Amino acid sequence: MPNPRIQIGKAMTTSFDLLLSTPERQAIAAFRGRMAKRYGSRFKGLVLFGSRARRDHQPESDVDIGVILTSPIDDLVGEALAMADSAFDILLAHDLHIQPLPIEDGSLEKPEAHPAPHITRRMAAEGIRL
Repeated sequence: MPNPRIQIGKAMTTSFDLLLSTPERQAIAAFRGRMAKRYGSRFKGLVLFGSRARRDHQPESDVDIGVILTSPIDDLVGEALAMADSAFDILLAHDLHIQPLPIEDGSLEKPEAHPAPHITRRMAAEGIRL
């Protein structure tokens, strides 16, 4: 990861090292690389949310990650499936189940604009930009 500092929610920062183990960080870095390669300049970053962001996960918990892309995302289901395919490769290589969700840049500021606003509201509230 290029920056070991991360933003939690809207105010607090902490060290990335405290949230994820080294193997988890390596798996997420590999996933980030795949997303950057697939989407190029449309790729704007990742947001960790869910139990890992809240730090109440179990060892077998998946890793919920929002994949921020520039607008528009014309085929949300198609993009989600393509991301899931990359996440499956990460599972096989790193034994970490990443559950990706494509979101348009700006959706965290306007969660109601996303087709699944209940998820983007959670992401905005508890998300950690990676």
